[in-house]
Amino acid sequence: MNSKHTAPGTDDDDKLMEEVSASMHEIWKAGLGAYIKARHEGNAIYRDLVKEGEQLQERMRQTAAERWSGMADALTKMAEGAAKRTAGQREKLEAVFEERVSQALQTIGVPTQRDIDRLIERIEELRRDVGKLTPASGSTRKSAAAPAQSRVKRIEGTAVQAKRKASERSVPRA
Repeated sequence: MNSKHTAPGTDDDDKLMEEVSASMHEIWKAGLGAYIKARHEGNAIYRDLVKEGEQLQERMRQTAAERWSGMADALTKMAEGAAKRTAGQREKLEAVFEERVSQALQTIGVPTQRDIDRLIERIEELRRDVGKLTPASGSTRKSAAAPAQSRVKRIEGTAVQAKRKASERSVPRA
């Protein structure tokens, strides 16, 4: 393995792993020889060899785990960086899109939510003014105010329809 991609402080373990993998066949033969010798010389040597093999296996497992952990950390950092860059670009794109849609709607004369709100406020003002002009009694003034009230109701109906259409289009507030 290339030592550039390993975690710091594992050079000895890297050398050990290279030696083990380079001479696997010889280790197998040595293991067979040790097995035969252990059978002849007793169980004590055999147990020692098993213990050494277990220790070697544990060191190799730890080295592999450290390498995988280091790679996993590096990949996680790369993924987080890419996600942050992507999120920033998406937000910029959304802002540009919203601005362009708003400009296009203004160009073709579609009222904004603010425009509709102003119209509704003005209608309410006119309704209050007409209400002040309409006397409680007296048919002459009442009949003169009736056309004005019907015009206010028509304008109000038009404003409400415009507001519904604008909310259906989800026009952003300008």
